[in-house]
Amino acid sequence: MKLKPVLKWGALGLVAVLLLGLLAGNWFVRQRLPQRQGTLALAGLTAPVTVRYDRVGVPHIQAGNEADLYRALGYVHAQDRLFQMEMVRRQALGTTAEVLGEDAVRGDLVARTFQFAEYGRRSRVAVQQDYPEDAGLIEAFVRGINLYIERVRLGTAPRPAEMAPGGLDFLPTPWTLDDPYIV
Repeated sequence: MKLKPVLKWGALGLVAVLLLGLLAGNWFVRQRLPQRQGTLALAGLTAPVTVRYDRVGVPHIQAGNEADLYRALGYVHAQDRLFQMEMVRRQALGTTAEVLGEDAVRGDLVARTFQFAEYGRRSRVAVQQDYPEDAGLIEAFVRGINLYIERVRLGTAPRPAEMAPGGLDFLPTPWTLDDPYIV
């Protein structure tokens, strides 16, 4: 007969632990969500830029010039998709094993054998020579990506959950001007 109070308090304790776990998980996820409201100072802009997200999360960017638009686009892209961007870039460079471990070595060897990095570098050089205006916009895009990565590395912007402790626990590396072409 004395077991009933023990079971009752045990069940209440289990429910309390589950609720605390749900609250902590919710807090953890919310801390890593992209900024969707407010004002943000973005270095290197020459005029104000407005980013508005629609009800399904698609960003709409308005800028006074293309360079500012691409810088903001790079920032927004990194804010929304940094883990995906990092992994696609690592796949193309053949460096996924650095974060995923030995199981990823075979894929890295394939990427290095096909020399995706070298083809990307050559593409960048060709675009810079033949389409310097477009190359400038891609550079602005990369600078926007790197502004977000810098904030993640400084701890002033949220690290994606996949990269955070409890996940793969690594920091993203800055993009080079070759990286968009490699990807």
